[in-house]
Amino acid sequence: MTCFLGIVSLMGILVRNAIIMFDYAEELRTTEHLTAHEAIFKYADPGAMPRRGHQPQYEEQEAREQLADKQQLLSIKVQKSWDDVTVAYRKTLIARRSIEQSRENLRLNEQFYHAGTGKMTDLLDAQQQVQQSRDNWVEAVAMYRLRLAEYEEMTK
Repeated sequence: MTCFLGIVSLMGILVRNAIIMFDYAEELRTTEHLTAHEAIFKYADPGAMPRRGHQPQYEEQEAREQLADKQQLLSIKVQKSWDDVTVAYRKTLIARRSIEQSRENLRLNEQFYHAGTGKMTDLLDAQQQVQQSRDNWVEAVAMYRLRLAEYEEMTK
């Protein structure tokens, strides 16, 4: 039983030390702007830490990785911008179809009203739907042009 308690206590100490080491390495990365590799060396043995000036291959590799990351991020942003343009364009098409459908509905309601089989409220509702669909189309076109301008600005 005593042996078991000793093992559990030892495991607790090891976990605590690992947490402290990780926190310190993260602190070194943020405060001293070290890479993860350098922070680990500095924590393990401060005298054995590789010097930044003496290892240009690490700096060059890090710079290449940062460049690749930035290129990927830019590519993702451009793709998202293009997707926004595509979605906005589709919304303009949907709004255009909505105008056509509401105009047809208005035409039918006008015929029903003139024939005496439709109500004035139905005719007014149809006119309101036409106006609403036109407003939606104007908003969709404005959004499309905005997204297109953002995309063109990003791809200059």
